[in-house]
Amino acid sequence: MAAFDQSTRTAKVAVSTDSGVSWSPWVNLPPSLGSGGWRNPNWNGAESFLCEYGTSQWATSPDGVNWEAHTTTAGLPTHRPDSFQKGWNGSAWGSFSNEVGGAFLFTAATSGITPTDTSLGAIASADCLKSALLSSGDINVASLTQAVRGYRVGSIGEIRAALEPLQAAWPFDVVPHGYTIRFVVRGGASVVTIPAADLDARGEGDAPGVQITTSREMDSQLPRRVTVQHLDYDREYNAGTQYAERLNTAAINALVLDLPIVLTATETGGKAEVLLYLYWLERYDVAVTLPPTYNQLEPGDVVTLVTPEGNVSLRLTAIHYTSDGRIACQAKYASAAIYTPTAVGASPAVSGATTITPVGASVYVLMDVPMVSSAQSGPSFLVAMTGALAGWKGGVLMQSTDAGSTWASLQDFALPGASLGTCSNSIGVVEHRVIDSASLLNVTPTQGALYSVTQLAMLGRANHFAYGANGRWEIIAAQSGPLVSETSYVLQNLPRGRFGSKWAMWGCTRSAMRWCCSTPPMSQRPRRFPGRSACPICTAG
Repeated sequence: MAAFDQSTRTAKVAVSTDSGVSWSPWVNLPPSLGSGGWRNPNWNGAESFLCEYGTSQWATSPDGVNWEAHTTTAGLPTHRPDSFQKGWNGSAWGSFSNEVGGAFLFTAATSGITPTDTSLGAIASADCLKSALLSSGDINVASLTQAVRGYRVGSIGEIRAALEPLQAAWPFDVVPHGYTIRFVVRGGASVVTIPAADLDARGEGDAPGVQITTSREMDSQLPRRVTVQHLDYDREYNAGTQYAERLNTAAINALVLDLPIVLTATETGGKAEVLLYLYWLERYDVAVTLPPTYNQLEPGDVVTLVTPEGNVSLRLTAIHYTSDGRIACQAKYASAAIYTPTAVGASPAVSGATTITPVGASVYVLMDVPMVSSAQSGPSFLVAMTGALAGWKGGVLMQSTDAGSTWASLQDFALPGASLGTCSNSIGVVEHRVIDSASLLNVTPTQGALYSVTQLAMLGRANHFAYGANGRWEIIAAQSGPLVSETSYVLQNLPRGRFGSKWAMWGCTRSAMRWCCSTPPMSQRPRRFPGRSACPICTAG
């Protein structure tokens, strides 16, 4: 068990392991950010847990003696986790309330998302299974072991079209193998050496023919330059471009490939080089006819032909079985070295943003207050809106009069929004005709900062705010508001009960005070809400 001394802002703790018979010396807890101190200790059998009253700070300890403090900016201003019910879900601490925005989950400060690459074979297999015609046993992707950081499919299309970008980045063949479909990565070793005597297989009594038939594409039809566009891993997935060019040719064609794959600049440059020289190497179409003794050959296999000019390496692209048992093969020249590029991509000069700022939700208040502006000549509310997080970009107040079927936009709110916050103490009843110099109001804004003004500026309606809760708002002004902690201010020199709101001094208690709403500048504006069926909401911008 543990005992806590909260007499100071830096509380103390003592631990007992014998049901309170003896206690360890007092140990200081970490300093708390707010003025309320540490509250509501909890124990899950392996770790102690504390919340700081008035902020989203918490602390953990494995033994009740050594404590580590954590902070966060999560949570709405009126929904701090200090007084909610606590619990341990088996992996993280939770704090829960029945109010909207009142649920919190606390994890270690070092927790995050760790990127994990997937394999090329896993992607190819997943695409094939979407056909609903194949099962995992029908697909063999054992040779596709390359790591893929990311691959984007931007539209609905054929499975073949989804595999083609991957096939360009990591050349492989898809061939039938018995009753399965086999994915064969290119650049493999030769599976058989075919002597010259086995070439030009022919029937008994037939005249000798051509052993090797070769046709060549014109150089002018081949690309001089290959450009590969990709998602740049080093630039937060922004578009990147690398190219490879063949200078010793009269060809003028330029080929551009858009690969929606996450790659580095060097990887992309290497793939552009591989594709460029692969196009030139495979401009030859080769045909040979083999005897039935080579029935084991399949498309995608690499074979070596023994010729008078030397050995020739071929990659089989198609095999046709003739009626008399011969095997008519079509092939392309092959070279394992071509799949090992030497290109080095240019490093990006500008990298993308490394921090993703959460936008957060919009927080708004409808204030039924006395008339403070001529715009309130009719039934209306003053509206204040801001963001729960610093990344807020603005919001829209919307209204529905038909139970949510349709919505109408009432008011837009741009940055920085209104100044909203919570009060951690209450101030009593005073004479409203003089400036209250004795009361001090502790305020924690949702975001932004507060500033002091001169007395003349204050009397000219600067630094006015509504204090209290729905139905009992008191209009107050503040001349000075010094910063006392990272997010807390103390408002003082307060003209109270402004604009006929002095009656609200008697209705505010500490538990009822939730909002401190700054009125100037008038980022919140009067709007009309006819009828009792109106249900206003706000959407994050």
